[in-house]
Amino acid sequence: MDELLEALDADFEGKEMLRQRGLNTPEYGNNDLYADSISLNIEEVMMRMLDMFINYYGERPEIL
Repeated sequence: MDELLEALDADFEGKEMLRQRGLNTPEYGNNDLYADSISLNIEEVMMRMLDMFINYYGERPEIL
């Protein structure tokens, strides 16, 4: 993380390998199954967490 922060501060000057690694990382929403599966996992965890809460009226929050 420290190396990434230093590279960002230096606008990746002298850190071309790190810059290329970032450019070639799978991204959500580009039909990449691995990246999309991570997002799905996060959504599932958040939905379970949300299900633990009850509002003032004793109801669970509505999911849109």
